Amino acid sequence: MENYFILLELPFDLPESDTNKISEAISKKQAQWSRDQSNPVKKAKASEYLAALEDIKKVMLDPTARKQEAAKAKQIKASKAKEVKVTHPKYGNHKVYAYEDGFVAGNKDAKEHGNIVDVFDSTKEYCRWLDLQILEKGGSITELKRQVPLTIQEAFQYEGKRIQKIDYRADFYYRDKNGTVVVEDVKGYDQKNGKYIQTEAFRLKWKLLKSKYPDYHFVLY
Repeated sequence: MENYFILLELPFDLPESDTNKISEAISKKQAQWSRDQSNPVKKAKASEYLAALEDIKKVMLDPTARKQEAAKAKQIKASKAKEVKVTHPKYGNHKVYAYEDGFVAGNKDAKEHGNIVDVFDSTKEYCRWLDLQILEKGGSITELKRQVPLTIQEAFQYEGKRIQKIDYRADFYYRDKNGTVVVEDVKGYDQKNGKYIQTEAFRLKWKLLKSKYPDYHFVLY
């Protein structure tokens, strides 16, 4: 069973202690899980959560038990965001490599941990992936994927030559509670200017994507 703070999407770094807000979060989740029982894909998990409802209330409405649950949530987050060794970061970014045994590092030479199964362009991107996985487990988002290609322009012929199609690869792709497709791109942030760091090529692609996929919600993170 998932951690209750994570499951209810309640803050745990500074743990939520307002019992009214906690009860409201439980009620919202109960309603969501009841609806999910009619969904063949979500039915099993929804039934599991509903069966644990009394225990969730018992833990989350008791100050001592709630404090212990918040501590466990922090441990879960910390264990996933294992210490990443930074070596010679370029422009403030460095790649993060995830190995098949769960080990994560800032280099690709940790062969004792098996093969590399995932690569992230920055620590920020890796941490955002962890956050989104928690949201998916809690039921806030669905269909979470990484590096999803979106076509901006199909391939075409011009003066007898084939022009290759133009694709954009989304850092993260998922559906929110309303079923809207959300496309996220993780960018560095310039604190002085208060703006995300973007190349001219990226700005152009971002505009074209919004035109081609008007029903999608595009977000810089």
